[in-house]
Amino acid sequence: MKNIALELAPYGIRCNSINPGAIKTPMTDHQGAWDMFAGHPGGTEQDMIEGGYSFTALKGTSFMDPQVIANTALYLNSELAANVTGVTIPVDAGHLILTGINTAPVK
Repeated sequence: MKNIALELAPYGIRCNSINPGAIKTPMTDHQGAWDMFAGHPGGTEQDMIEGGYSFTALKGTSFMDPQVIANTALYLNSELAANVTGVTIPVDAGHLILTGINTAPVK
């Protein structure tokens, strides 16, 4: 982002990106994903939600609604971010600050 932002800044173009964390989408809404998080066949959506708590640092956060990514995109495209360029915003409920999985998630 920094290199692209440097190249395009003279033209008044801002360049930013969003790194999403675990988002609840149709890609995660199927039996295969549920089985993977459950660790066995016959998993449920709740197994996936429970497993998701281990991939975030924020209390009570598992798979997030896609709206959280949309909200960040809206911010980056608004006048509020008129002077923001060359950044990557992680919207991951703290996933990147974990050194591994969260072994003691707070729900």
